[in-house]
Amino acid sequence: MAVEALAAGEMTVTQKSYALGLLLVDVVGPEVLQSAVTALDQEIGPDPEPAVRAAARTRAAAPQRLST
Repeated sequence: MAVEALAAGEMTVTQKSYALGLLLVDVVGPEVLQSAVTALDQEIGPDPEPAVRAAARTRAAAPQRLST
């Protein structure tokens, strides 16, 4: 459902990409997500918004909630 909300949302592609990354951190964890970003670096290209990536790192470093 969250992915459908992102697709329908009024955000830029970059904003949607970062929001998806934040969602994925909760699912796969920061190490797996970072590995994917590293593996896809050539296709993803340079980071257009360093401040957004820094915020994503802060979120990834935060203690994860357990879903009930």
